[in-house]
Amino acid sequence: MPLLWFGWWSRRGKIKKKKKTGRHSRRPVINPGDFNMKLFFDKNIITLKEPDNNFIIYSPLIHKRVRISKAVFIIINDVLNNDGDVNLSKIKETISKEFKTAASDEDILSQIRYLEKLKFLFKKDTDKNELSGTVNDKIVEDIQLADLSTAYMHLTMRCNFNCSYCYNRDWHKNFRDELKTDDWAKVADKLSKTTIKHINVTGGEALVRKDAGVIIKKLAELKFRVSLLTNGSLLGERYKEVLPYVNSIVLSLDSENEHSNELNRSAIGFQNILQVIRKITKEFPDKLVVRSVITASNIDEVKEFHDKLKNEYGVKNTIKTMLIPNRIEDIAQVPELEKIKTLNDTEIGESNVYYRCSAGKKIIALSPSGDIFPCQSLMHEEFKMANIFDGDWQEKVKRSSTALMPKLLAEKKGCTDCQYKHFCGGGCPAIGYRLHGNFDHQPDFLCPHLKEQAKCRLENVQSTWETIN
Repeated sequence: MPLLWFGWWSRRGKIKKKKKTGRHSRRPVINPGDFNMKLFFDKNIITLKEPDNNFIIYSPLIHKRVRISKAVFIIINDVLNNDGDVNLSKIKETISKEFKTAASDEDILSQIRYLEKLKFLFKKDTDKNELSGTVNDKIVEDIQLADLSTAYMHLTMRCNFNCSYCYNRDWHKNFRDELKTDDWAKVADKLSKTTIKHINVTGGEALVRKDAGVIIKKLAELKFRVSLLTNGSLLGERYKEVLPYVNSIVLSLDSENEHSNELNRSAIGFQNILQVIRKITKEFPDKLVVRSVITASNIDEVKEFHDKLKNEYGVKNTIKTMLIPNRIEDIAQVPELEKIKTLNDTEIGESNVYYRCSAGKKIIALSPSGDIFPCQSLMHEEFKMANIFDGDWQEKVKRSSTALMPKLLAEKKGCTDCQYKHFCGGGCPAIGYRLHGNFDHQPDFLCPHLKEQAKCRLENVQSTWETIN
């Protein structure tokens, strides 16, 4: 849209000269009723100030965010604070004090009309109420109609580490049935005939298998986007047989303090992993991502550790992920919210336009024996959807995911009136299931953490959402 007057006030401190208005002017006609308007709006509107003195307003009702200048913020803030009553005299007085220049009724009303057009403001309460629930319906519909795009391929459940927070920890002791190399090649061929484009090769520790490099090479030849998730301890010289064929290698390392790593991961070999990181950053610097799980044990160290990885080891990409408890006893390791905030890191949580579980619709997980589950966090026998070698495995997956979706997508208790619900989705349903045996029960202590991540998404999501100057 063209640069509006309020953009000039906010950025240049002066007003653009008015053009004479004629018969075809787009300026709004001022009616007597405009001086005594009553507007309606989403009670959960969020306003956030940006460093450049502009503002963001976001309405969960329409799941839309716009960036506005300070002058436009004055208008909408006055409307919100006065319960929808429009006081033109007060707005003009505030703008005059702020910008040392006068605003006309036409200027203010043109902005109000535009906010009405964007559905941030409404002339009738019924117009607002008609939109209730439409965003949630659209999100659910989008997921229901989505095609599979990602598969987690668990080559093995064996692992040389014993991480306290591993979602597959219980499987390590019981699972020994693994497909052979040729079988995994057949799996790759089957997946190549679907809409799946991205394969996460994982475990256990995938590199426990001597043929992991062969399987990864096969996936690359089939033009998949391949990511290897590894603890890094077995890379050694093997990184040369793996790195040329992956798009990224996500290496888990929680701290530069060896004791902290052993505490979280019950493993040794910390110095060997750092040596491997040096090798990778020299030969494949753009492929390496170091991911740290933030726990109560390492939260005071992780920021300095990531700075060191970047400055001394040449690591370009790092991710911080908050601990997700899998068992009741893991809750003690969830870091305090105030400490999470001190990290001030946009990498905590993904910057999605909205978050809602898409297990079984966009994502599937394959066990070492080829069984298919909705996602890597729901690899429980009761959620088995099919086996990849079933002749009708794709139909079975569709039927199972359609039956499971209502449970995964149901709005959780306490989420209905939350301002951030579309950027949070109530958190991962698997957490409630693993801790309490049902999807609807999201642990209360997680809500503030999830809300902080959702706020981060709202502030940092990259989109084409509109700017009002």
